[in-house]
Amino acid sequence: MPSRRDFLASASRAAIGAGMVGRGLLRPSLLHAIPMHAKQPLASFGPDLVDADALRKFATVAMDAATKAGADFADIRIGMRRVFQMYLMDAVHPAGYMAFDYSYGIRAKIGGSWAFVAGAEPSVDGLTRAANAAVSTARGLQKLGKTPLEFVKMPPAKGEWRAEVPIDPFSVSPDDHAMLLMAFSKIGERVMTTNTGASWMWGAETRVFASSDGALVTQHLAESQPWVTASSGRFGEGRVELAVTDFFPRTAGFEVIVGDALQDRVRARAEEVRRLMSYPRGTAEIGRYDAVFDGRSVAAVLGSTLLPALELARVLNEEADGAGTTYLAPASDVLGKQLFSPALNVTTDRTMPHLGAAKWDDEGVEIHPHPVVERGTVVDYFGTRANLGALSDWYASRGQPLAAHGTAVAWNVMRAPVGAPTAVTVAPNVNGGASVEEMAKQIRNGLIVRTVWGMETDQQLMGGLCQPELLFEVKRGAITRRLEGAVLPISSKLIWRDLKQLGNASTMEYAVSKQYGGAPWAEKQAAVHAPAGLFSNVDVTLLPREQI
Repeated sequence: MPSRRDFLASASRAAIGAGMVGRGLLRPSLLHAIPMHAKQPLASFGPDLVDADALRKFATVAMDAATKAGADFADIRIGMRRVFQMYLMDAVHPAGYMAFDYSYGIRAKIGGSWAFVAGAEPSVDGLTRAANAAVSTARGLQKLGKTPLEFVKMPPAKGEWRAEVPIDPFSVSPDDHAMLLMAFSKIGERVMTTNTGASWMWGAETRVFASSDGALVTQHLAESQPWVTASSGRFGEGRVELAVTDFFPRTAGFEVIVGDALQDRVRARAEEVRRLMSYPRGTAEIGRYDAVFDGRSVAAVLGSTLLPALELARVLNEEADGAGTTYLAPASDVLGKQLFSPALNVTTDRTMPHLGAAKWDDEGVEIHPHPVVERGTVVDYFGTRANLGALSDWYASRGQPLAAHGTAVAWNVMRAPVGAPTAVTVAPNVNGGASVEEMAKQIRNGLIVRTVWGMETDQQLMGGLCQPELLFEVKRGAITRRLEGAVLPISSKLIWRDLKQLGNASTMEYAVSKQYGGAPWAEKQAAVHAPAGLFSNVDVTLLPREQI
């Protein structure tokens, strides 16, 4: 096994060549296979972790260098992260891999111009050079005369925080991981005509944030992304697949996949798959319908149509030639206006145990739950201390000081922080909300939409095409057929306006929404927790038969 020094040197060089992509993804150049029958803890298969004191020392060196170079403001994110992923290669043999990275990113501001420099081999000399380069680049950009936005000021954050998890997955042996994975995958065999699949990913990171105004925080982060599905049939042959709702992304440890009750839930999901397979199959008819979307589908559509549209970088055209712009602009025409159904309330929340839980965001702002949509009215955007100044007039009109709300996220430390959703909750109906079945009973001629994994949208996020995994015809409140060959053209503005009712807390499900930033390229992800919803005016069109 390589020494920590040798391992980190090779890993860092590989990271530079491969590019540092979104949090939660494994880069092939950094992957190291793990033997599945080993009894020692996972942690023993990797290099020694870098001590937090060393990270803090490096962060302080970088900020001292940026200040001496003349930065008006500078900050750094530096950390070491490890990831373990396990899955079934061929429904029989489990495979597991670990990945590591040790890297940093420095941001510097002069006037209204920002510059960012990243590296993957932290050293005193390297960090000093990077800080000087960031300041020099910002000074050069300032000569272009960019008008500065008001920078959100705040007391410098200090302290240390740890995401406490009952069972550290890296303290568990590969053999125990593999046996549990196989146990879940075998459950479907006990329910005739069904299969179950399982995989999971665990992440742990020590991340230090420091700034030139005296902030210095250390956070020990954790990530859990277990995934278990029940399915029947092969692709293209009337396949039914359902995710088991108990397995969802969050900040947690190995404990979330342990327990007999979970196996019972997997078995119940497999039996539900068999029941859904019993409905006769038919072809969808073009038209406009009332439709009930299950919680996963509401979450997936929201994550594709509304959440990225609320990123302030899109509003300010900072992503116009990258990821795109947004239909929720300009801010003066959006904020405080009821654009959507009054049933819709959306809150960003990175507190425990949500995905990406932390005490401070990646600009040192303390995290707390914060609404972005209240009763169908947009009340805020996902921004950073660097760009929220664009909303200063809005805050002043409400008699509030300009403030950041903990929505700055660097998907890994080699990416500059952006204002983006990480964990979002849609509030269920607490006043007698209905289940999916109860909402369906309100439909005379319509649909039930289940398991939307995501959708393709246009450059402004105005809308796109959604292809449900499962679509059911409803007549007089009862399911009659399972429909195939349909896609749902969705308008981002209209679907949330035409939301008639949300389900109760029992209908809440998760979906992970993946989006892309373009400047520089990065994959972003948000865990969206949402109830089922009843919508009117849902359009249905058909795919050409060769695409079904």
